[in-house]
Amino acid sequence: MIPETRIDLEAVPDLEAGIAPRFEQVVAHFPDRIAVKVDDHAISYAEFNAKANQIARLLVNRFGPDPAPVALLFGAGPGFYVAMMAVLKAGKYYVPLDPKHPAARSAAIFNAADPQVTLTDRQHAAMAAQLVGDGSWIDVDRVTLPTSAENLCLPVPPDAYVNVMFTSGSTGRPKGVIQAQRNTLHALFITAPVLRHRSDDRFAQLLSPSFGASVINTFGALLLGGKLLPYSVKRQGIDGLADWLRRERITTYHSVPTVFRHLIFTLGPNDMFPDMRILKLGGEPVYRHDIDNFKRHFPRGAVLRSGLGSTETYLATYKILDHDSVVDAPLVSLGIITPDMHIDLVDADGNPVPEGTSGEIAVRSRYLSPGYWRDPEATAASYRIVPGSDERIYLTGDLGQWLPNGELMHLGRADGQVKIRGNRVETAEVEVALLELESVRETAVVALEREPGELALAAYNVPQSGKVIDSAELRAHLISKLPPYMIPSAFMTLDALPLLPFGKVNHKALPQPQWEASAPFVAPETPLQQQIAAIWADILNLEQVGLNDDFFALGGDSLRAGQVISRLRVDLGLNVSETALFEAPQLGQLADFVVQAQLDQLSADELDDLLNDIAGLSDDDIAQLLAADE
Repeated sequence: MIPETRIDLEAVPDLEAGIAPRFEQVVAHFPDRIAVKVDDHAISYAEFNAKANQIARLLVNRFGPDPAPVALLFGAGPGFYVAMMAVLKAGKYYVPLDPKHPAARSAAIFNAADPQVTLTDRQHAAMAAQLVGDGSWIDVDRVTLPTSAENLCLPVPPDAYVNVMFTSGSTGRPKGVIQAQRNTLHALFITAPVLRHRSDDRFAQLLSPSFGASVINTFGALLLGGKLLPYSVKRQGIDGLADWLRRERITTYHSVPTVFRHLIFTLGPNDMFPDMRILKLGGEPVYRHDIDNFKRHFPRGAVLRSGLGSTETYLATYKILDHDSVVDAPLVSLGIITPDMHIDLVDADGNPVPEGTSGEIAVRSRYLSPGYWRDPEATAASYRIVPGSDERIYLTGDLGQWLPNGELMHLGRADGQVKIRGNRVETAEVEVALLELESVRETAVVALEREPGELALAAYNVPQSGKVIDSAELRAHLISKLPPYMIPSAFMTLDALPLLPFGKVNHKALPQPQWEASAPFVAPETPLQQQIAAIWADILNLEQVGLNDDFFALGGDSLRAGQVISRLRVDLGLNVSETALFEAPQLGQLADFVVQAQLDQLSADELDDLLNDIAGLSDDDIAQLLAADE
């Protein structure tokens, strides 16, 4: 039985104290406790703090203590989190870059952020050099660090920036949302007592550091004395997540509902998570069947938290459910307003709507994001000043309505922005990328419900005169530009887009996309093709998969692609890259891709030995080997 060790919120007398001082207090209390553990690589709070101080001192020595953005390009491991804290200790703020994103996407974020310097690790040094060009970058694994590992204790004001998180933008360029020390600490400490967080909690970090919601999960561990345990669903697979959660005795889980549903799908009827106490779901609607699954697989005494949040507001409302909670409606409400925040429902002119009617959700607080990075027009469009107050109003773009019990119900988006597996997507950004192709004259990208509770993007394209649109070409182009969650799962070619009387696209008149494959069925032939087909059929819930079928045309997406890669690695023992399915989406292509990848990994000597072995076999030997393979 884990002893009750409630967090000491009095250690932060107010929310102006700063992130680095709070972290250093935790280090003083728990120097030998593990701070971050990734696979078999763990680092204690004392080691973490010492390395962060050395990197911070290096930054100050080279660039001074003035605030400036610092880009972080790191792979799996504690390195990102150490560098993140080092940046804050140096009085600067960080911009996370995801090494798994396409180079064009990372370059767009890098150019928009214009960082003072880029920190990276040995594994991604070459990528950093290519990205930065003539700019400044530091490989923290190889650079000679200052010998002093003492805290710098630089004064950092509460309105100093913490990070700039880039999301999808309607102009076709990534949009940077700024977070400050004050509102980040508020988001963490205002709900920690409600959730009954403890200093010995073990936080599963399933979210990429480039994802806004990951920030509170990260600091929820590091500023409370807990253990942060990152797990990459894409790299390690959804199939192994349940065993990992139990093996690491995770007490706090946070993901988008889609990932949670995929986790539930991998469980047996009696599978439980006995150590789990806190489950957080956000970024997408939560349904009654999610609560049923929570009660079925999580112990009595655990709580589930949902609510309305964004990178601009963090958690604006929250709802806490347990095993005794009754959910009558199919959709779970957004709950009640977070302390120190106020919510109004407003019309298109920003005026409050009559009681009992729906309107845009407007959040008023002094704990909002400062705005958008170097984009005063976007900031002015989304934020309103409250005269005579230090509060501001953020117009969320979400529609809502108050329920009779005082809780807020979400009614969808008022603009073209959607959430795909919790990631914010401006469909206009996908459309801009498609219009870069010579074959596309017009395009419309919409989010549709492919399965209950799960949205997918569909792209409708009108070709240029005399041109033919190839869906594979479209997908390949988007893969080179955008992250996987922004790649449509269906492409349709139309003679013209349906229009409303005033000339706008009539999205309701767009035909239902063909999620299933249209290619004639050709049976897989080789053992490898058959094994891959079986894996696809299992993950996509299909009876059969043909040699020419396209994974994404069958309904696959980046999350399911990660499951396939995981199964290829675990079930077949193949070392396959995470991007394999995007580069070779047809079953036959993927089989060839896998074979070539294995050959490419052979050294020249190994390949010579293999060819010599084959050359020395008789026809009967080869026949016997082929028969054994089958």
